[in-house]
Amino acid sequence: MNRWYAWVDDKLYGPYLPEQLSEFIRPETRLCREGTEEWRGAQDFPELSFLWSGVPVELPPSVGWMVRLEGSGAILGPFARGALAEMIQSGEVSGEDMVKHTDWDEWEPVSRTKLVEPPHPSAIPPVDLPSPEGFMKVIREMSDQELLKEHGENYKQYARRERKIMKEELLRRGLIKKPF
Repeated sequence: MNRWYAWVDDKLYGPYLPEQLSEFIRPETRLCREGTEEWRGAQDFPELSFLWSGVPVELPPSVGWMVRLEGSGAILGPFARGALAEMIQSGEVSGEDMVKHTDWDEWEPVSRTKLVEPPHPSAIPPVDLPSPEGFMKVIREMSDQELLKEHGENYKQYARRERKIMKEELLRRGLIKKPF
């Protein structure tokens, strides 16, 4: 199964199935196929051209957006991205409400997501951008003390995928307990 990492707004996201990429990439978005270290524009991968060719994309059932309303705490969804964007524009969902994609570990305020504004053109990653597996290697090479310190001081500065990798390593080492 082909899965892809995406470099969007100077952050690493993924890995995603091609159908999942359809929600947020453009032809110029920088992508890296899982298991490789080569970053190229999405338009350079012919197998992904269906994502912007106007052909309707059927999303897998596990892909969707959940909303936790600030006032009541009620959880709504899952919704397709377009439906959720309409709910935000109509005011049914506010910037203070929390949103979680089915691929995410954590809830984020709607105001901190790209759902509020249209996506910006993708930034070209620096030449020395590590592969997604490279971040995992760096995390695994840290001592327990270094990893706990990094988690305590800089956790929120990482993209969701990197936070997930860090959390998985902390769990694997028994340095934190999995919440129920």
